[in-house]
Amino acid sequence: MLDPILEIKRSHGVTKVDTYIKTRISQLKEDMSKAHDPHDKQWYNRCIQELDWALQMNSKTDHNCYMGKS
Repeated sequence: MLDPILEIKRSHGVTKVDTYIKTRISQLKEDMSKAHDPHDKQWYNRCIQELDWALQMNSKTDHNCYMGKS
């Protein structure tokens, strides 16, 4: 049985979870660009990587790291 959250699909095949994760990644990238402390930037980067991994697990994997996207 599939997770009920993952079963909620829009007509174009993107789940609400996918939309949330992409939105959150975008917000974190913006926050990372504003950070001055290198450790803060690393923390944002790590959070983005983990969310990107979670997004890939719900679809076809096409890269190893969000930074490697073309």
